[in-house]
Amino acid sequence: MGLTSLSGVLYSLAALRWPPPASWMTYWLLVSEHRLKEFGPRELANITYALAQLGYHPGTQWLTALCNAAVTHLPTVTQTEPAAGGGDADAGNPSKDGKWDASANVPHAEKTGGGSSGDGATAAVEVRFTAHGLSQLLWGLARLGHTPQQVTMQAICTDVQRQLQHFTPSGLANALWGVTVMSYKPPYVWVADVAASSFQLMPSCSSYDLSITTWALLRLGFVPDRDWLAGFLSASFCQLPSASPEHAARILWGLAKVGLTPPTDWMRHWLSMAYVRLLEADPTSLTTMMWALAKLGIRPSRKWVELLLISAWERPLRAFSPPDLVMLLWGLAQCGSTPEEAWMEEFWWVGRDTPSAPQSSAATRALISSVCLSVCLPVYIWRARRPPEGSRVPIFFKIAFRHIFFLSFRPFFVFPLSVTVFCALY
Repeated sequence: MGLTSLSGVLYSLAALRWPPPASWMTYWLLVSEHRLKEFGPRELANITYALAQLGYHPGTQWLTALCNAAVTHLPTVTQTEPAAGGGDADAGNPSKDGKWDASANVPHAEKTGGGSSGDGATAAVEVRFTAHGLSQLLWGLARLGHTPQQVTMQAICTDVQRQLQHFTPSGLANALWGVTVMSYKPPYVWVADVAASSFQLMPSCSSYDLSITTWALLRLGFVPDRDWLAGFLSASFCQLPSASPEHAARILWGLAKVGLTPPTDWMRHWLSMAYVRLLEADPTSLTTMMWALAKLGIRPSRKWVELLLISAWERPLRAFSPPDLVMLLWGLAQCGSTPEEAWMEEFWWVGRDTPSAPQSSAATRALISSVCLSVCLPVYIWRARRPPEGSRVPIFFKIAFRHIFFLSFRPFFVFPLSVTVFCALY
């Protein structure tokens, strides 16, 4: 089987969303691993994308070999200053970022037809990744949980920067998502160039493109200017009717992250569009919405909040992670909303019983419980600037004492408990 056919059959299975048997995949990986260096950039990108779509992890060794093969089709990067890669705390500061100088300044394109030497064809020119191929490569590697070596990431990002004019909105969003999820910190000049390109693409962006692009850029330390934010508000306003709960939440998160309160008509439009989809939202989206509304100082109607609480109840609450539980109640308190007694009863029991990991120890569960009790209760009582209604005071303290006895007065709970009591009596 030729190289194009070898990658094409896997790509077709991914497009059909038909995962092959494990024995077939094992044999395919064994055959392809010995020929990875013969694959062209199109085949490498398609393979990475297909494996991610099928949800099949080929193993770290196989993915490392794929990245090594991809490097041969990427520009050589000369580092003129110390690179700002990995976890550098100053990666978002332009004055401290490294600069890249790539070897070839001439734009490159993949050979038409995507053939390779494995099929008997000999490339007359140097074959490189297209913008679409780079997007597939980054997205696929991130979905598979594999982060290439820093020099490989530098080469990929340099190639992305050179070909920005060839990216589609979805391609740029997927490439940015991949870079961000892999926790790679490119120089700020790279982030600024990509942001400028995203600004040009905004009129043709979908809600997915806008939410992912904004989320990724802000995570990478981008500081948007007035024109960029105006373009984002205009484009997102048009796309809100088609936005999923996840995308609507990320769009509002982006505004809250930069501290920009949207115009009244935009916010009214967002609330109405989000309302009709609240029952479809997952726990993370519900928490993100509530957090963003609280950060922006926006208080939705009681009807809106009640539907959000119903949605959270039906997920159910046990599907929320401990940080999401804490943040959800914090947002409700900031917005001045008081959940029903049954809702709060379930919240505290979930906060006590939810483990942070499938095999968490009793001490870990107790620590999570103490955080939920010592953070959520005082936040709810104090941040809302009023104690719960008189009829609900007993349930708050009844549940609180249940937590106290459950924790058996562990040492790490003494201070949080004192804070809780102080805030409750304030």
